[in-house]
Amino acid sequence: MTKENRGDLTKIFGCYGTSPVTMDDKGRILVPSGHRQPHADPEARGFMIHLAPDKKRIFLFPPSELAKVPEEKRADLMPLLTFVKIDNAGRICIPVDLRRALTERDAADPHLVIVGRGNRFEVWTAKEWGGEQAQQTERFNNAMSDLTNDYT
Repeated sequence: MTKENRGDLTKIFGCYGTSPVTMDDKGRILVPSGHRQPHADPEARGFMIHLAPDKKRIFLFPPSELAKVPEEKRADLMPLLTFVKIDNAGRICIPVDLRRALTERDAADPHLVIVGRGNRFEVWTAKEWGGEQAQQTERFNNAMSDLTNDYT
């Protein structure tokens, strides 16, 4: 592990885990501590974000993941992505338009969930994630069964 990667679990392992967070009245949420990119250039710490096509979640891509996308595809993505910086307190601010789209079904609830998906994070409302969680648990159990069967 290099000095630049130490403490940046996103670079080492990708985006993983599930973290409940609360969005404050300014639209800020706390990034999980292992994914704050501490050794990156302070101006480059953050994520490229966009509303998912299903409009149930927001995608957060670490810049290192977008660097892996072929240049011709990246040119199609970049105009509609927004860069959000991680501030000194470890938070990102969700832009107003994305915040409204995410919470339009329950605007009063500031409770969100950050979900790691390997190459990205997803931000869900707690209510929407609750509906998705049973399916995710079933997929996890199937994947874990495949993993453990391969090694027994």
